Amino acid sequence: MVKIALIDDHSIVRDGFKRLLELNEAFKVVLEASNFSQAQSAIERSAFDIAILDISLPDNNGLALIPLIKQSISNAKVIVVSMYNNDPYVSEAIQLGADAYLSKQYASDEIMDAIDAVLNGNSYLGCDIIRNIRFNLNNQASNKVKLLTKREKDVFNFLALGYSISAIAKELNIASKTVHVHKSSIYDKLQIAESFELLKLAIKSNSIQFEELLKE
Repeated sequence: MVKIALIDDHSIVRDGFKRLLELNEAFKVVLEASNFSQAQSAIERSAFDIAILDISLPDNNGLALIPLIKQSISNAKVIVVSMYNNDPYVSEAIQLGADAYLSKQYASDEIMDAIDAVLNGNSYLGCDIIRNIRFNLNNQASNKVKLLTKREKDVFNFLALGYSISAIAKELNIASKTVHVHKSSIYDKLQIAESFELLKLAIKSNSIQFEELLKE
């Protein structure tokens, strides 16, 4: 029997999760709490395998419960379900020890997969969480590339496509020494140390398309 704790200030949310979870005879909700204080007290005197908790509790940030749960019940897994589906909430939850993070919008569709994942020792992020993380990483990459001058951007693109220094010099009709100078400046501005990092940044920022790498 998998024992589950539900921590959310909305009774309709807890009831919905409880009905959904207990359709599986292997799951039983053994604890319900509507605020931080209630949850904290219950955690100290209860045993469960999984806690499903919200961030927005009326008397405190629900994320503060994660280390309390991990300290009190060492093997317990924590699944955060929140209306906040982006950083800094996701990163903070993971840093505090959350095993899974779902947005409330898709939680009913993903909760069973998340439970299966954490019970098997894996982590789980909801589909829109992953989508938002990728979007933010791509934005960060784009903002980095915007630091380059137009000529540096030209050199950056050719480097990402695997052109040699001499080939870039020929394409841009500049000296090889000048290409070396631009390359050094690019690496400094983008804070990268190797060509593979440059390639990843180029793809994430849409400076080049992956299909371009496949051209002969």
